[in-house]
Amino acid sequence: NRLLTSNRVRYTDNFGKHGITALGVAEAETTRANNNSATGKGLPPGRDVMSVATDVMVNPSGSRDQVGFRKFLGQVDYNFDNKYFLIGSFVNEFSSLFGKNNATANFVQVGGSWILSNENFLKGNRTLTFAKLRASHGTVGNADGLSNFASLGLYTISTDASYSGLPGAAPSQKGNPNLTWEKIKSSNIGFDLSFFNRIDFVVDLYIKEASELLYRRPLPATTGYSYVWENSGSIRNKGLEFNLTSTNFKTKDFEWETNLNMGFNRNKVLALSNGATVFNSGARQPIAVGHNMDEFNMPVWAG
Repeated sequence: NRLLTSNRVRYTDNFGKHGITALGVAEAETTRANNNSATGKGLPPGRDVMSVATDVMVNPSGSRDQVGFRKFLGQVDYNFDNKYFLIGSFVNEFSSLFGKNNATANFVQVGGSWILSNENFLKGNRTLTFAKLRASHGTVGNADGLSNFASLGLYTISTDASYSGLPGAAPSQKGNPNLTWEKIKSSNIGFDLSFFNRIDFVVDLYIKEASELLYRRPLPATTGYSYVWENSGSIRNKGLEFNLTSTNFKTKDFEWETNLNMGFNRNKVLALSNGATVFNSGARQPIAVGHNMDEFNMPVWAG
């Protein structure tokens, strides 16, 4: 069962060569899920009621989940003479996935662009028919991959913890009230060019740095827990992407278009929590400072 509300208010005005648009957004979402299951065998033909099974294969199981998100967004767009564009936004986000001390975080984004082809020195140019420079910088939050109760200290009630035939509970997950959003800081510069209204060329150069990475860190068996969710270190991705599209032939009934795109990315772990230089050193893919996040730890064989 998911309940979602999304509310928006927008204001737009133009005065002379100036244009401005202001946007306000408020969103809230909550999801509840209940699940119960049982497995049996030996049901008589035509019967689908579990009580008539001759054998129960596993004990009945069940779960109950609940998660909530809330977001406030404020954004302002400004343009002058359809040549110069600026945009700025502020986001405040809350999620029940995170610890009670840090469930809310703020994020800011800014960007700007310049359409050179609208300037007098390029207007009417038959070769370079469109040209635009752009740049942006900002932060966003990430909660992907996190279980619904990752920040809480959990107990499990099961037959494994029963005592003298009575229900029992045992600790199953170590809590972290300081667990918070993974934060991604991104900077981008690029340009869009069009030649003869037939060839489009787009280039982007970017740097993305993720800090306070969400990580399920294994714990020694002596702690009584197998893992704890925490914010661990930072990682950087930087690269270059380009896209080339050409319209080779175009008529009313037939069009032929060619596209070429390519990207180059370099990934590097910058830091890990508590001064560590490596996580999961014996794993197939250990995480180590100065190395690629997805680097494989494989043996080197002679020959």
